[in-house]
Amino acid sequence: MQCSPVELGTMATSTHASAPLILATHLAWQDGTIKALVTSLSSRVRITVTDLGSAGPEIALHGFWTPEKDSAPDGPIARLIAEILDEKIDVAEDSEGEGKEAVRTARANSRRPFRVSVELPAPLDSGLGVRGGVLAGVAVGVDKHVGRSLGADTLTEILRDYSAEAELAMLGGTRVIDIEDGDLAAQSPVLSRRAAHWAICLVGDPLDASDVEDKLRQILSEREIPRAEHLEEMLLATAAGDVERLGALAGNDLTPAVISLLPRLRRTMKFGMDAGALTGIVCGAGTAVAFLCRDRDQALDIAASVATTGAATWTLAEQESVSGASVDEAAHG
Repeated sequence: MQCSPVELGTMATSTHASAPLILATHLAWQDGTIKALVTSLSSRVRITVTDLGSAGPEIALHGFWTPEKDSAPDGPIARLIAEILDEKIDVAEDSEGEGKEAVRTARANSRRPFRVSVELPAPLDSGLGVRGGVLAGVAVGVDKHVGRSLGADTLTEILRDYSAEAELAMLGGTRVIDIEDGDLAAQSPVLSRRAAHWAICLVGDPLDASDVEDKLRQILSEREIPRAEHLEEMLLATAAGDVERLGALAGNDLTPAVISLLPRLRRTMKFGMDAGALTGIVCGAGTAVAFLCRDRDQALDIAASVATTGAATWTLAEQESVSGASVDEAAHG
């Protein structure tokens, strides 16, 4: 969207929010159904909601190239904003006393023009749940900016209709999940005693998830391939903070299909493992590779090492995090 400047002489009021990237450290695929162990990462999508002196809301995404549909007036972000504004007012309708004042505030604020600015730490289709992080961060930021909190449960319920990734970014932490037909059918939190460190390396242009699944079906019809197994052992290693064991158990059933569609991933995998990573896994159905590391220093070293070889176009050193989508109270302007 084309963004208009704030009128001279007005003071822009800003709300800041963020939501985590999501990494599947263990992903088992069975004919479109996924059971996975996922964890939120320290890198976060950053959202700033700012009052405008002209018509709004307006949406802008920065950091990486994004398809126009993501910031379009009829795109998912715009639809989410409209739903939150309507939901805020509907939820408050039956309130009494101070609640009536909240209704008036919500109505006034919902008509207040504002701009939503999104800073992306990774490409939308990298396999790290970035789109879900955008939606979760926008939900939290707009909800706060308009002036009356819906609460995490209501926002999570709203996000459930958009994507499994959005719901997971809202929740944060480490979780076992079941995804059926693209929806989050079940999730449960998992005890994680030690935050693991990862070097994330982006390799190429995005792949379509349906193409990856079709390729995996073809591969499975032709030969046997290693599968992500031993989830219970993975949970025990996670609870114990046993990073060496995690390295032995981490896996992604989609890996052979992604590599078949993007063969140069093999080179990236080789450089990361040669640099000392405990293991390397493809991130979801995307084109990033995650290398499990023993500590933050090694994650930084491997990210830098792979970047210098030219085997990746972008790298990050990551730490697992427990935080879901949230408002940054300290950054309010």
